[in-house]
Amino acid sequence: MEARSALVDRGGGPTYGWKRGPVHAMKRFFTFGRKRQPALNYAFFDTALGEMAAAATATGICRLQLRASGSHDVVVEGFSEAWPDHKARQAPQAFVDLRRQIEAYLGGDLQKFSLALDPVGTAFRREVWDEVGRVPYGSTITYGELAARLGKDHSASRAVGNALGANPLPILIPCHRVLGSDGRLTGYGGGLELKTRLLRIEGALLL
Repeated sequence: MEARSALVDRGGGPTYGWKRGPVHAMKRFFTFGRKRQPALNYAFFDTALGEMAAAATATGICRLQLRASGSHDVVVEGFSEAWPDHKARQAPQAFVDLRRQIEAYLGGDLQKFSLALDPVGTAFRREVWDEVGRVPYGSTITYGELAARLGKDHSASRAVGNALGANPLPILIPCHRVLGSDGRLTGYGGGLELKTRLLRIEGALLL
């Protein structure tokens, strides 16, 4: 069974998140029509990496799609299918902070995001995402080391990798900081070229 949870910063916790106050302040963006059907806000925006697409519930950002090439209609249809109980609507004003922080991060001027997140996944996947969020900016960890931090043996590395591959919020949940057992760059949803670029921005790889 899948569940939603807002991942927030609690001293020593993941390197992302914020307190719930600003989320409540934005709820005016997240109701729709007379029946107050919950809205799934979305927006497309340009970045140094190309166009991105983002979606958010009233709880927080639930999807960040890198390099959102192709038809916008197809992307929005995917959002609607993933959240069928919500009404998708374009609302760029709901993503001002996200755009600003992504721009600062890609420019090397931001090390920790302050955004409310609402990733959807199984309990195990959320546990993996929560733990990888604790890997500091500019640092890396292997799949095996991440499994060990979760109290699993090395045989769980593949399951950990699968959970990272399902990460709905790349960059915000920094799965790019996870390397293969021999320290090599391995699979990344955005491609190894992008993974290399992100690690170089953070100073984790030599230029």
